Amino acid sequence: MPARRFFVTGVHAEGDSVVVDGGDAHKIANVLRLRAGDTIEIVDSAGSLFTASLESDDGDRAKLRGLIATPDAARAAIDVAQGIPKGAKMDFVVEKLSELGARALVPLRSERTIVHDLSPAKLARWRRLSHRSAATCLRSKSR
Repeated sequence: MPARRFFVTGVHAEGDSVVVDGGDAHKIANVLRLRAGDTIEIVDSAGSLFTASLESDDGDRAKLRGLIATPDAARAAIDVAQGIPKGAKMDFVVEKLSELGARALVPLRSERTIVHDLSPAKLARWRRLSHRSAATCLRSKSR
């Protein structure tokens, strides 16, 4: 059975309960069709990996209980400064660097950069792509 890993905000401790909402709650309830008692992996903002048991879900919110700390393999820390390409190419770069395990990606503007618009919406999209890619690859850190 493949591991199911989700990112949650905040720093948590063993034994805590966590509520997952939004798209992740939808995925838990409707896509993966998990039921009470099923286990999933949770990664908090500090990068700590936990195993949790699904207590309840209503499609909009999933409550997880009994976080159990799980050791995660250490990886080399790699930071990447990437010149911003035009079009949707940066989406691909963010996705692949996150899958490969880059710790941080710094969008770099240079004299020859064509794209100068770094709107908050674009940065939020890149963060979402990074989280999804990291979760898919079972990484415990996403930036």
